[in-house]
Amino acid sequence: MLHNQSVQLPSRRVAVTGLLLTAMVIAAALLAGLRFRPSLAVAASPEAVIWYRCTPANVASYVTRIHVKCTVAASGGIQYFAYPTRETANASRFLSILTTAAVAGKQVDILYDPADTSGASYGCGVSDCRPITGVALLP
Repeated sequence: MLHNQSVQLPSRRVAVTGLLLTAMVIAAALLAGLRFRPSLAVAASPEAVIWYRCTPANVASYVTRIHVKCTVAASGGIQYFAYPTRETANASRFLSILTTAAVAGKQVDILYDPADTSGASYGCGVSDCRPITGVALLP
């Protein structure tokens, strides 16, 4: 004999919270891998790279690049940080972390070389953008 039982679905807020939590766990796992295994995709001199704390104003994905615009520019007027989409694995990891930060209202630390203008080849402007070498989601 079957009984009609009403099934309560989780509220939208609970579902979104769960999705954000899952994204943050994935980002943390990816971040742990990025901290202990440096990327081979971007060759930068260890002496030249620096960390910049960024509050994402927006995160975007284009055919040739992903980028984040920070609310406050780094020294030299650098407000955008980008990565080429041709490097799909790293671009996906960086985009995941950056999107998680933007949605959750978190900051990120971005590792970059202030002198590296190679991003111009994929649309990262020489005057206000630098290639991303690494990114860390902050608590």
